[in-house]
Amino acid sequence: MLKHEATDLNQIMPRAVKALVNGELEPIPSTHILVDEFQDIDKIQLDWVLYHKRRGVEITAVGDDDQSIYKFRDALGYTAFKLLHNAIYPKVIYLDTNYRCAKKILATSNALITANTGRIQKNITPIQSGGSVATVEAWTQEDEIDAIVKYQSRTKTELAVIARTHGLLERIAYEFEVNDISFNRPGGKDFWDLPLPALLSSLLQRTKVDGLVEVTLESTASTPDFTELDAILRAGEANIDRKIQRTTDWIERVVLPGYEEKWHSDTLRRASSSLLGFTGSVLRRLAGLKKRKKNAESKLTLLTMHSAKGLEFENVWVFGCNDGRVPLIPKGKTIDAEEIEEERRLLYVAMTRARKELTLSFSWNRGIRKPELRILQRLYPSRFLTDELGIAQARPTPPEQYREYRYWKG
Repeated sequence: MLKHEATDLNQIMPRAVKALVNGELEPIPSTHILVDEFQDIDKIQLDWVLYHKRRGVEITAVGDDDQSIYKFRDALGYTAFKLLHNAIYPKVIYLDTNYRCAKKILATSNALITANTGRIQKNITPIQSGGSVATVEAWTQEDEIDAIVKYQSRTKTELAVIARTHGLLERIAYEFEVNDISFNRPGGKDFWDLPLPALLSSLLQRTKVDGLVEVTLESTASTPDFTELDAILRAGEANIDRKIQRTTDWIERVVLPGYEEKWHSDTLRRASSSLLGFTGSVLRRLAGLKKRKKNAESKLTLLTMHSAKGLEFENVWVFGCNDGRVPLIPKGKTIDAEEIEEERRLLYVAMTRARKELTLSFSWNRGIRKPELRILQRLYPSRFLTDELGIAQARPTPPEQYREYRYWKG
């Protein structure tokens, strides 16, 4: 970056601290500094704070180590409090009253987080009594999503659906759109940003296969035959419906086999059907479809665990509490004890967004892409639910409609 006379914050901060120590930069002319969300501070930022303390500035640090969820950004979490304590021996004031969560929600959340060893011990007292904590066990992921749809259609209350990853939220968002349920998803993807709808949209706006399309399709199950696709795209606007259908068919044959889950084929069919329901040019049809309604008044919000931090809702539904997702363990990899504790904090943050009602859900199986094969992949409830909360110890008997399915351990 220096070659291009450019810099970024990660380079500025170490230089600033070094300049302070060397006397090349004056400290902030303040008598007091307040550091909020102290658990999220990194080593360079902590050095900056401690330098000002040594220059006589009064430091107040406010934070909750149990809500440290940014280890991937080098946040120090519990370590930050230990380093601060060892450096300046501060007066410690415990803010031990919880004004958000009802008693039962807080008790369940505390039962989870106290399993972490790297934390400050606390005795938090809730102001609200009562509260509700429920567990929903679904046989398949589709059934789990259906349970949320039915709940929200019935209650129409303020609800935040929180999941570990954007990928899980995309699956839920798709079902909400199909069922005409309005929702907010701050920073989330539109339906037309999903992989196969985005590919269909991109191809239909081209008149020939080019390098960008080839790069997009590098991950397909087999080497694509671009000759047929090129002929489809060159057909022009004479028969738009036929062009949409032929492009969809090509994606189904060439690209779709690279996607395991059935819902990807559902999104492709829905995208194609939506385009065929309009008239006019491809651009006109896409323009009409992409005017997604932003419903700020909706009582339903979709969030990842990270994006839920700092927010609160009357009711919270934590979706996808399966091992491998919560905690998140990439396929073929293992995670260490520190990473497990970070994942436990993430679930704790999600749970403590709820004021009155908390639901934790998981599924015992995941459907594969081709339903006609009648195969389900086995899933397991999160170790946090089974080990810390004593939930879902034994796999139940399959419901009647799934008795003839075959099961793949995965």
